[in-house]
Amino acid sequence: MVVDREFNSVSRCRVRNISDRGTKLDIPNSFLVPTGFWLIAVSSGLAYDAQLAWRRYPNLGVSLGEPIFLDPPTSSIGRQLRTVWINASN
Repeated sequence: MVVDREFNSVSRCRVRNISDRGTKLDIPNSFLVPTGFWLIAVSSGLAYDAQLAWRRYPNLGVSLGEPIFLDPPTSSIGRQLRTVWINASN
């Protein structure tokens, strides 16, 4: 899931081609992804600080920061991201 930094917008996406440097995302055509956002891997319970590297709709290339474990979260941002993750999982 793509979550803007202010937690105002959440959109589902598909993760493709994961590497140690980043990943490729498939996103809905109607969703404009900001240059910096949170990426939540719903199935693994991890979140990443993501930066847009390139955009060729319907795909995006993003670089990823260190993973944030959402179960259990260890920071205030982790707790906020966990709430989004839990709501998406239900």
